[in-house]
Amino acid sequence: MPMFCPACQTKMEATTDPRGGGRKHYSCPRCEGEYVVPARSLPEGEKIDAAEPAPAPGPGETTIPGFTVAGIPGGEWQIPEELRFSLKVLEGTESGKVFEVTRSRITVGREEGEILLGDPLVSRKHAAFEIYGSQHIVVKDLASTNGTYLNGRLIAYSKVNNGDKIRMGSTLIEAVIQIDG
Repeated sequence: MPMFCPACQTKMEATTDPRGGGRKHYSCPRCEGEYVVPARSLPEGEKIDAAEPAPAPGPGETTIPGFTVAGIPGGEWQIPEELRFSLKVLEGTESGKVFEVTRSRITVGREEGEILLGDPLVSRKHAAFEIYGSQHIVVKDLASTNGTYLNGRLIAYSKVNNGDKIRMGSTLIEAVIQIDG
C-alpha cells in the first residue's frame, strides 16, 4: 500500500527505521518529512484481511494507517484520556511558560494560533501539533519563513516523542508527553 506525505501529498519512499525496532519508516523525497508507522497490535483472534486493499486517499486528504483526516467540517478528535501533552518553552520571549495541549490540533504562531509567541523570528502562523492517539503526536511546519527544527533537524512533518526539542525562530520548546496507566 503506498504511503502519501500528509504535508505535500507526494508518494513517500520506504526506508530503514534509523532507530531500529522493525517498524516501517517512510521519508518524503519532496519535503523531507518523516513518518514511522506506530506499532499496533490486533485484538485477540482478529486477522488482517490482505485480500481487500484500503481505498486510495482522495486529493487533499492526509493519510495515516487506519485514519483519514479531511473533509470533516468542524470535526475534531478527542485527546485520549490517558494522554497529558504540554509544550514547555526553554528559550525565547516566553521562556518558562508551559502550554497545556487540550485539543487534537493546535497551531503556534506570532499572530495566529492557540499558542502565541512574541518571537519576531516566528512566522505569523508557524507550526501545528496534531494528536492521532496517545502514541502518535506530530509536528508540522506550516510553510514558515525560518523553518521548524526537531532536535536540530529541519522538518516539514515529523513524529514527536517525550523530551524532543522543537525550535521555531529563536524559541526552543520541549515536548512533555505523559501517558497514564
